[in-house]
Amino acid sequence: MLNDDKIHEILNNFYKATEIGILFFDTELNITSCLPSKNIVNDFIGLGLNRITSFLTKEFSSLSIKQNMFYTFSLESNLVCNVRFLYNDNRYVGAFVTQFVFINKLYSYEVEKLLDSMNLSTEKRKTMRSLLLKVPVVPYDRIMPMGMVLNSLITAFSSEGTPRQVLKGKDDVNPEIEFSIMKPDKRADIIKDAVTRHSTFSNYVTIKECIQRGDTEALLSFVNDINAGSIPMDQLQDKSYIRSLKNNLIKVCAMSCYAAIEANAPYYKTLDLADKIIRQMEIFDNINDLYELMKNTMVRFTEIVASSRKISYTKPIRQVIEYIEAHYTEKITLDKLAKHTNLSPAYLSNMIKKETGFNLMDNINKIRVEQSKKLLLNTNLSILEIALRVGFSYQNHFATIFKKFTGVVPSDFRNTACINTESKSDKDSADEFLPVVFENLSDKQSICNEIYDIVRIVDPIKHMSWVISNDNESIFSGTCYDFWGRNESCKNCISTMAYIMNDTFMKIDHQNNNNFFTVIATPKIVGKKIYVIEFLKKVTYNVDIGFNTDNFKTQDFIDNSTFFRDELTGLYCRQFIDEKLPVCLRRNSHEKMPFSIVLSIIYSYDVLSNQYSYNIDDEIMREYAQMIISSLENHDDWTGRYMGNILITVLNNSDFEKANHIAEIIDNKFRNNLFKTDKNNVRILANYSVASISDDIHDYESLINMAIMNLHDKMKNTL
Repeated sequence: MLNDDKIHEILNNFYKATEIGILFFDTELNITSCLPSKNIVNDFIGLGLNRITSFLTKEFSSLSIKQNMFYTFSLESNLVCNVRFLYNDNRYVGAFVTQFVFINKLYSYEVEKLLDSMNLSTEKRKTMRSLLLKVPVVPYDRIMPMGMVLNSLITAFSSEGTPRQVLKGKDDVNPEIEFSIMKPDKRADIIKDAVTRHSTFSNYVTIKECIQRGDTEALLSFVNDINAGSIPMDQLQDKSYIRSLKNNLIKVCAMSCYAAIEANAPYYKTLDLADKIIRQMEIFDNINDLYELMKNTMVRFTEIVASSRKISYTKPIRQVIEYIEAHYTEKITLDKLAKHTNLSPAYLSNMIKKETGFNLMDNINKIRVEQSKKLLLNTNLSILEIALRVGFSYQNHFATIFKKFTGVVPSDFRNTACINTESKSDKDSADEFLPVVFENLSDKQSICNEIYDIVRIVDPIKHMSWVISNDNESIFSGTCYDFWGRNESCKNCISTMAYIMNDTFMKIDHQNNNNFFTVIATPKIVGKKIYVIEFLKKVTYNVDIGFNTDNFKTQDFIDNSTFFRDELTGLYCRQFIDEKLPVCLRRNSHEKMPFSIVLSIIYSYDVLSNQYSYNIDDEIMREYAQMIISSLENHDDWTGRYMGNILITVLNNSDFEKANHIAEIIDNKFRNNLFKTDKNNVRILANYSVASISDDIHDYESLINMAIMNLHDKMKNTL
C-alpha cells in the first residue's frame, strides 16, 4: 500500500522525468497532492474537471479492477491526459492524473474557433484563452511512453519499495544483466507495436476473419481496447497527427470494405458505405471521435456481411441487383437482365418478385430514389437535373416515384436537410418535418420488420411525430397523440420518460378503436437534438391486459430511483449527480421551466503561514452540507457532493436571479457561522458560482462547464 510520502515521490519522479505536471485524486475526488505547483489544479479545474471526474467516479464505483492498465483521456481539440488508477486488496484507493497537454500546437485561429464553440462571455473567454495558451504541447508519440513511465513508477514503488540507484562504471557491467532477455508476453507485443509503423499481420488476419464471418461480437471483443494509448500510428510521412490518424482510418476502411466484399456483401452498397465513412472522417478533428469511427467502421462492415447472409439472395438475383446498381441511370429491361443471367424473362421476373418482394421496375426505382437522396442532400442541382441524372425522363414522374418510397416530394426532403445545420431559424422550420430524421435512423429498420407493425419518431418537446408502417405505407401525423385518437398528450407518455431519463421504456396502450399495442420507446440523438423512436406491435388478440398505467408519473419514477449517498456528508454522491442532473435538466426543458445550479467550495486559510488548503475537517464538511440543505426553499431541489470539498445544489424551476438569491442565503449563513475561525489562526473560507439554462447554455455539459469557470475565476481572485 502506497502512503502519502510514496505518492508524493511518484509525482515528483514523474514530473522530473517528463516535465509534465501530475495530480492525485482519492476516491472521494479530493486532489490530495499535485506537482509542480497548485496552479495546475486551477488550470485543471478550468479545462476538464467535469469530464475527467465523471470518468473517475464511474471507475471507482466499478466492481472489477482493471489491473496493469492506464488510460489516455481526450477532450476537444486533442487535449489529452493519462490516467492510472491505484488499487489495494482488489479495491480502488485513488488515481494519478497527468496535466492536460495538446498533441499538436493550436494556431491562433484554432484557439479562437475552440473558444467560439464554448459560448463564453467576454471575461470568461479571456480566462479560457489564457488557460489554453499555457497548456504544454506534447507529440503523440510521447503520450504512451509517459503513461508507461507513470505505470512503471507506481509498480516499482508499490511492489519492491523505493527503487535504488546503483552507479556502475563501463568496465563493471554485469554481462548477465546486460544481455538478459525478458520472456515475451502480450505487453511486449504492445510495446513493439507502438514503435512500428503498422499494426501486426496477426491483428489484420483476426479482424478480417471476424468481418468475413459476420461475427460482430468477436470483433468487438478484439477492438474494444483500441484507444489513444494503444494504436500504432505512422507519423513519419506527415507532421499532423490528426492527418496521420485519418490516413490510418482510410486504410482500415479500405481493408474492411474489401474483406466484406470478398464475403459476398453487396458490392455497390459496401463501396458506398466506405465513401460515406471517409467523408464523415474528414469532418472530425477530435482523436476520440476518430478512434470511435475506426471501431464503428469495422463493425458496420461486419454487420453488412451478417445482414447479407440473413437475406441471402440466389446468384441470379444478386446479379440483377448489382447490374441495376451499376446501370440505374440507363434504360434497364427484363430482356437485358435475362441475357445477363442466362434465364428466361418470365422465369427471372417471377424470381425477382418472389425474393425481393418487388417487381423489376420497383427495384429499379428504389435504387434510383436512394441515389437521388444523396444528390438532394449533397449538391445544389435542380430537381430536374437530379431526376435526369438518376434515370428519370420527367420531373413529375420522378416526384411521384420519390414520394411513393419516402412519403415526401423531393423538394420537401431537401428542405429538411437543414435539421442538421446550426441556423436557429432553419431549425425551427425544419422541426415540423421528420422524414429526414427517419432516414438517419432507417439503416436497421429491416432487422425489426418481424417484431413491430409501426414505428414512430417523436419530438417530445413539440409533440410532433412521423409514422411509418413496416409495409412502407407512411403517413405524417401532425401531433404525436393523433395516432391514439386523443386530444392531448398522454398522461403516461413513455416517449417523455425516454427523453427525460435518456433510457428505453415499454408499456401497453390502446387506441380509441380498442386496438392494443405494446410500445417500446428509446431515445436517439440526431445532431444535437434528442428524438424518441417508438416501436409498436399490435397485440389486440394475443395478450390479456392485466394492468393500468394511467396513474404512473414520470416524477414518481425519478424520485423513487435508488442511488447511493456520500458517506461523509450524507448528500447525494457523484454517481447520482452524473445520472440525475441531466434528467432534471431535460425534465425542466420539457416542461419549459427555468433551471439553475450552484457550485459551492469550502477551504481553509492559515493566517500565520499565508497558505490556502483544500483539506477540510470532516465535521466542518458535514456541517457545511447541512447548512446548504437548510437553505433550500423547494422540496424538489437537492444537493450533492460533486467532488472533494465542492458541493453542487440543483435548483428546479429557478432562474439565474432566484438561484443567486439562494446562493446569497447560503453565503450569509456561512459568514454567520462560528466555524469560520478557530484557535489555530485558521480561517474557513467559501466561494460559490451560479449557472442557469439560457439560449447559449442549454445542455448538461455546457451548464456544468459554465459553473466551473465561474468558480475558477472566484478562486483565482481569492488566491
